[in-house]
Order: sequence, then C-alpha cells, then structure tokens
Amino acid sequence: MSAPLARPRALKPGDTIGLVAPASAFDRGEFEAGVAAVRARGFQVRYREDIFERLRYLAGPEDRRADEIHQMFRDPEVHAIFGVRGGYGASRVIHLLDAGLIRQHPKIFVGMSDLTTLLLWLNRHCGLVAFHGPVVARRGGWSAFTWRHLIDTLEGKVSAKPLRPRGLEAVTSGVAEGLLLGGNLTILSHSIGTPWQPDLRGAILFIEEVNERYFRIDRKIIHLRTAGMLHGVAGVLVGHVHKSGEKKSGETLKEILQDVLGDLGVPVLMGFPAGHARNNVTLPMGPRVRIDAGQRAVWMLESGVTAA
Repeated sequence: MSAPLARPRALKPGDTIGLVAPASAFDRGEFEAGVAAVRARGFQVRYREDIFERLRYLAGPEDRRADEIHQMFRDPEVHAIFGVRGGYGASRVIHLLDAGLIRQHPKIFVGMSDLTTLLLWLNRHCGLVAFHGPVVARRGGWSAFTWRHLIDTLEGKVSAKPLRPRGLEAVTSGVAEGLLLGGNLTILSHSIGTPWQPDLRGAILFIEEVNERYFRIDRKIIHLRTAGMLHGVAGVLVGHVHKSGEKKSGETLKEILQDVLGDLGVPVLMGFPAGHARNNVTLPMGPRVRIDAGQRAVWMLESGVTAA
C-alpha cells in the first residue's frame, strides 16, 4: 500500500517560478512564449542562462541539469519549479540528485512526458507530492483552460464536486479510491527494475501516451502486468492517448484497454483530458482520488498543496 506523501506549500500570486530543463533541448521561441504565459498570470520567472545549453539532443550535460534542479530547490525566493520540456534525458540525472536536499526544501514540481521519471522519483525517494502538468516550452502552446487549471491546482483550489469532462468513458465498471500515481506510459514501463519504480498497490494508476500505435500501447501495458506492477492496483484512469501511423484495422482504444485491463477486476476510465493535448488538466501525483466508472466521474479528495 502506498503511503501518504508530503505536500508542498501552495502557490500565491506574485510568487517566483523557477524553470529547469532536465531532459531535451528546446526551441527558444517556444520557451519565451511559455515564459510570457507564466508572467501574464501574475508570477515572476527565474532561470539560469545556461538553461539554453545543448549537448546533442539534451539540454546540456548531466551535471548542469542536476545542479540546476538543486539550485531551484535551495533558492528561498523560488516557490515552485516548472519543467521546460520532456523529450528524453531525465533518467540520466537521477543518480546525481540529492534526495535529502529536496526533502529539506519541499516545493511544487510540475512536469510531464519524460519528466514522469522525476515525478516518480520525487514521490518514491523524497516522499513528495509532484504534479503532472504542462511543460513551459510546448509547440503550439497550451489552452487558457490548461493554464487556469494549473494555477487553480497549485493554489489549492480543489472543488468537492466531481470532474465529469466530456469524453470520459467507462472501460470496465466499478468504484475505487486510492493515491493517484503514474504518468507517461512509456516512462512507467521504463521504470521497471529502477529505484523509482512506483508501488501501485491500492493506488489509482494514471497513464497517458503520445505518438504510439495501439499494439505498442498493448505491449507496454502487458509489460507492466508481467512485471507485477499492476498487482493490487485499485483502478486505472487513462488520459490522452494519441496514436500515430495506425492502420485502419477497425480496433478502437477502448477495445484494446478492455483486452489488456478488463480482467483486473477494477474500474477503468478513459478519455480524461490530461496529457499531450492543448487541454491538459494538472493532476497531483500522491493525493487520494475516487473514480466511479458508472457515473463517469473523478473526485479529487485531497489538495496537492498545503495552505500558503
């Protein structure tokens, strides 16, 4: 059973957001557009000039990327940390990170995609709630809905009302409660056998994916099952799953999910608006949630932050 995690302090208007690039290099124009969007919502922004370094496909060498994370957690004027881009590379800095330092300076950390590795590591090794949410430098930007939901979540504005987004659909029936854990499906499958592999017993697993064909979605979920990661899971919440290059074979995502998850005997909901799409709900990884497949509803039972 996953243990409750510590919650960082809530964000307040005027706070300073520290930016980090732990993975891939990024387009400077997309970065500047994201910075402008954060500032437009009343926050200060801080980043190091060497955030623009490149080493092949990475945002600079490992020591630069790890030191940047440490600096933002240590800095008393930084109140939250946002990842700039996913892509690839977060797993290459984990061995350099100081969990003790981060536990001494707990803060909001927001990221997704490849940064799922950091969300899992912060959960498992720092005992800290982390946030699956928008990265700063996204091609095409995020919707106003995405930014609004991000800020509301980080400021601790959690409604007791259930979330019933359009398109949410039951794959298998049932009701379940548990800690919400997970992230990108590929990164979850790559966590198997690592020190940051999540303990999903009693948890609600969240998964999302982008640019994958259905047989690869099938393969990755079967990989999780074969490795024992889904043993004891309480339920599954599926976010955006974007296929790429799928042949017109007639299969639907729901059919695939029923095939690979249907016999778990737990509720499975699909179509939740979180992941690689313009509308991207920020989800705190660690607090308790309830899912009800019959009502097609999700309740956020706890805030991901403590009062500011």
